[in-house]
Amino acid sequence: MLTVIDEIINDRKMGNCLQRQTNAQDTVPTQNDQFTTIYESVGGRTSPPPPYQQYNESSTTQPQQPSSERLLVAAIDFGTAFSGYAFSFRHDYEVDPLKISCNLWQHNNGLSNKAPTSVLFGPDGQVDSFGYDADLQFANVVQEKDVNNWHYFDRFKMRLFKEKDISGKEMKAIDVFSGTIGYIKNHLLARLKGMDTAGHVPERRIHWIITVPAIWNDKAKFFMRKSAEQAGIPKEQLTLALEPEAASLFCRYLPTFQYATKTHGNSDLYQPLGTGAKYMILDLGGGTADFTVHEVLADGTLQELHQASGGYWGGTTVDKKFLSVMKSVFGDDTIRQFRNQHPRDMLELQTDFEIKKRTFTSDRTRDVNLKIPLAFVEVYEETSGGRKVADAVKQSQYHDKIEIRRDKMVFKPELFSAFFEESILCILSHIQKLLQKPELSDVTIILLVGGYSESPIIKTRIINTYPNLRVVHPDDSGLAILKGAVLFGHEPQAISSRICKYTYGIAMTLPFKEGVHPEEKRRIVGDIQVCDDIFDIHVRIGQKMQIGMEQPEKEYCLFRGQTKGILDTFASLNTSPRFVSEDGCTHLGRIIIEKDEDSENSRRIFVKILYCGTELVVEARNDTGKIIKAYYDFLGR
Repeated sequence: MLTVIDEIINDRKMGNCLQRQTNAQDTVPTQNDQFTTIYESVGGRTSPPPPYQQYNESSTTQPQQPSSERLLVAAIDFGTAFSGYAFSFRHDYEVDPLKISCNLWQHNNGLSNKAPTSVLFGPDGQVDSFGYDADLQFANVVQEKDVNNWHYFDRFKMRLFKEKDISGKEMKAIDVFSGTIGYIKNHLLARLKGMDTAGHVPERRIHWIITVPAIWNDKAKFFMRKSAEQAGIPKEQLTLALEPEAASLFCRYLPTFQYATKTHGNSDLYQPLGTGAKYMILDLGGGTADFTVHEVLADGTLQELHQASGGYWGGTTVDKKFLSVMKSVFGDDTIRQFRNQHPRDMLELQTDFEIKKRTFTSDRTRDVNLKIPLAFVEVYEETSGGRKVADAVKQSQYHDKIEIRRDKMVFKPELFSAFFEESILCILSHIQKLLQKPELSDVTIILLVGGYSESPIIKTRIINTYPNLRVVHPDDSGLAILKGAVLFGHEPQAISSRICKYTYGIAMTLPFKEGVHPEEKRRIVGDIQVCDDIFDIHVRIGQKMQIGMEQPEKEYCLFRGQTKGILDTFASLNTSPRFVSEDGCTHLGRIIIEKDEDSENSRRIFVKILYCGTELVVEARNDTGKIIKAYYDFLGR
């Protein structure tokens, strides 16, 4: 926490500064503790800050590999249900931007551009297999009854910071994520080597892109970055791409989308999107539904018109509804034992349901059939004392909507449709909420991308609800994010401005003012009364953040002899929060600022928070203008 007290309140000079304390008996802060700001002290502002020096390697922004040095861009689309990677060489991009290679994952039914987000760790703690191979290998491990020393995880993207495998054994989440990223990274490197044994792409010339949902907060994005760095990707060769932004970049190159935004016939078929075109991107993935609105500017770049938003309304919500019905009919014990003891059969049931989910239409009148694995029947009879699955269905609340016919479970279309209803209603409601905003009233196009968008029922409901809007659903909708992420690696400034999602600031204290500050925030530090928990705003929600735009800096002061300081950083959903303890405020973590030898005699520190890219960054300098080391710690380490 920060304080803002001068040694002599009524003097204009800077004195010894105190940290936040809870009562008058607290001791003076020690080294490596906290800072104090002096820019709002009673004594007024100190002399104007010096100008910034030119950027150097100690700068605190995320240093980025120049585009000219990116011989190859590789993107990893880390999805909730499915993941994959793609890449393109710089020389190919310059000739044909859409010449992007996607990896093909082998499975029993052929090849797929994406694999299940499943990973298996062996007894040595290393990744044994990923995707389809992990699913099958774990089934073999279960069959051999050797599960104790293995860890199997699936659909773990939305379970950050804490992770348990299928049997409940714990493993550090960052190790699960970094292990998975590392496996995919090595898979790509091996493929590149296999393409030309005489050729060699230096790893330092590869730039990596990892996709994240636009609705993720900064702590989640920080976690993903640290996972990738732990997997061996240097921070300067890594960029996080927001999923709907990546899809938007990809769709700029699609003739069908370009034509859909035109009004002058086929002559404009292959022309770029016109200046001023506004469209809403709906990225419907497995876990989340992300919404972003873009406008095409005169220079061809895109600007965000409204901060990214959405919710956890993706395709897995449909899976959960189906699973909830199965548990209601057959019991939790049956489902848990079936999953644990027969993972291969569980996978087949999930795959069958996924196929039906992606082909189900809103006007369907025929029943939906799912094959019941024999192992499921056996597990149910064992856990229920010999009852038959058909009897369980007849005695359930779904007796008139589900039927057992031999080895098939038959669902009435109205029940199967109900699996989608909650997700669809949330999506439609959010579209309406966005379109009602004045700045988005002239949006005329909705772009549907993501794996969940391939379910016809989603597209039909959106078209029927908004008949006056043009709905575009590209053929490559499931790969739009992956390929767009590759393009983003080649075009890092394609999104010229974004809208800030939160109000960001630093916790601090100020001299207490009677009649201004609330009594419950009064604290006594030494013989001085202060107001605690003040939200010191740096960036506001809804603020337009352009690439290269200068942000105002604020001045802080180190304690005497202190070489390192900590700033508690907060985010708020409110435009003008007064205190960090208000509703809507979240503690993100800390800014760590370190002085170097050249700053040994300097106590004044100038700090600014930047949000011009996809990640929050911080810059700090001393009173000579030299950049000093500063970084975020959002994981509490």
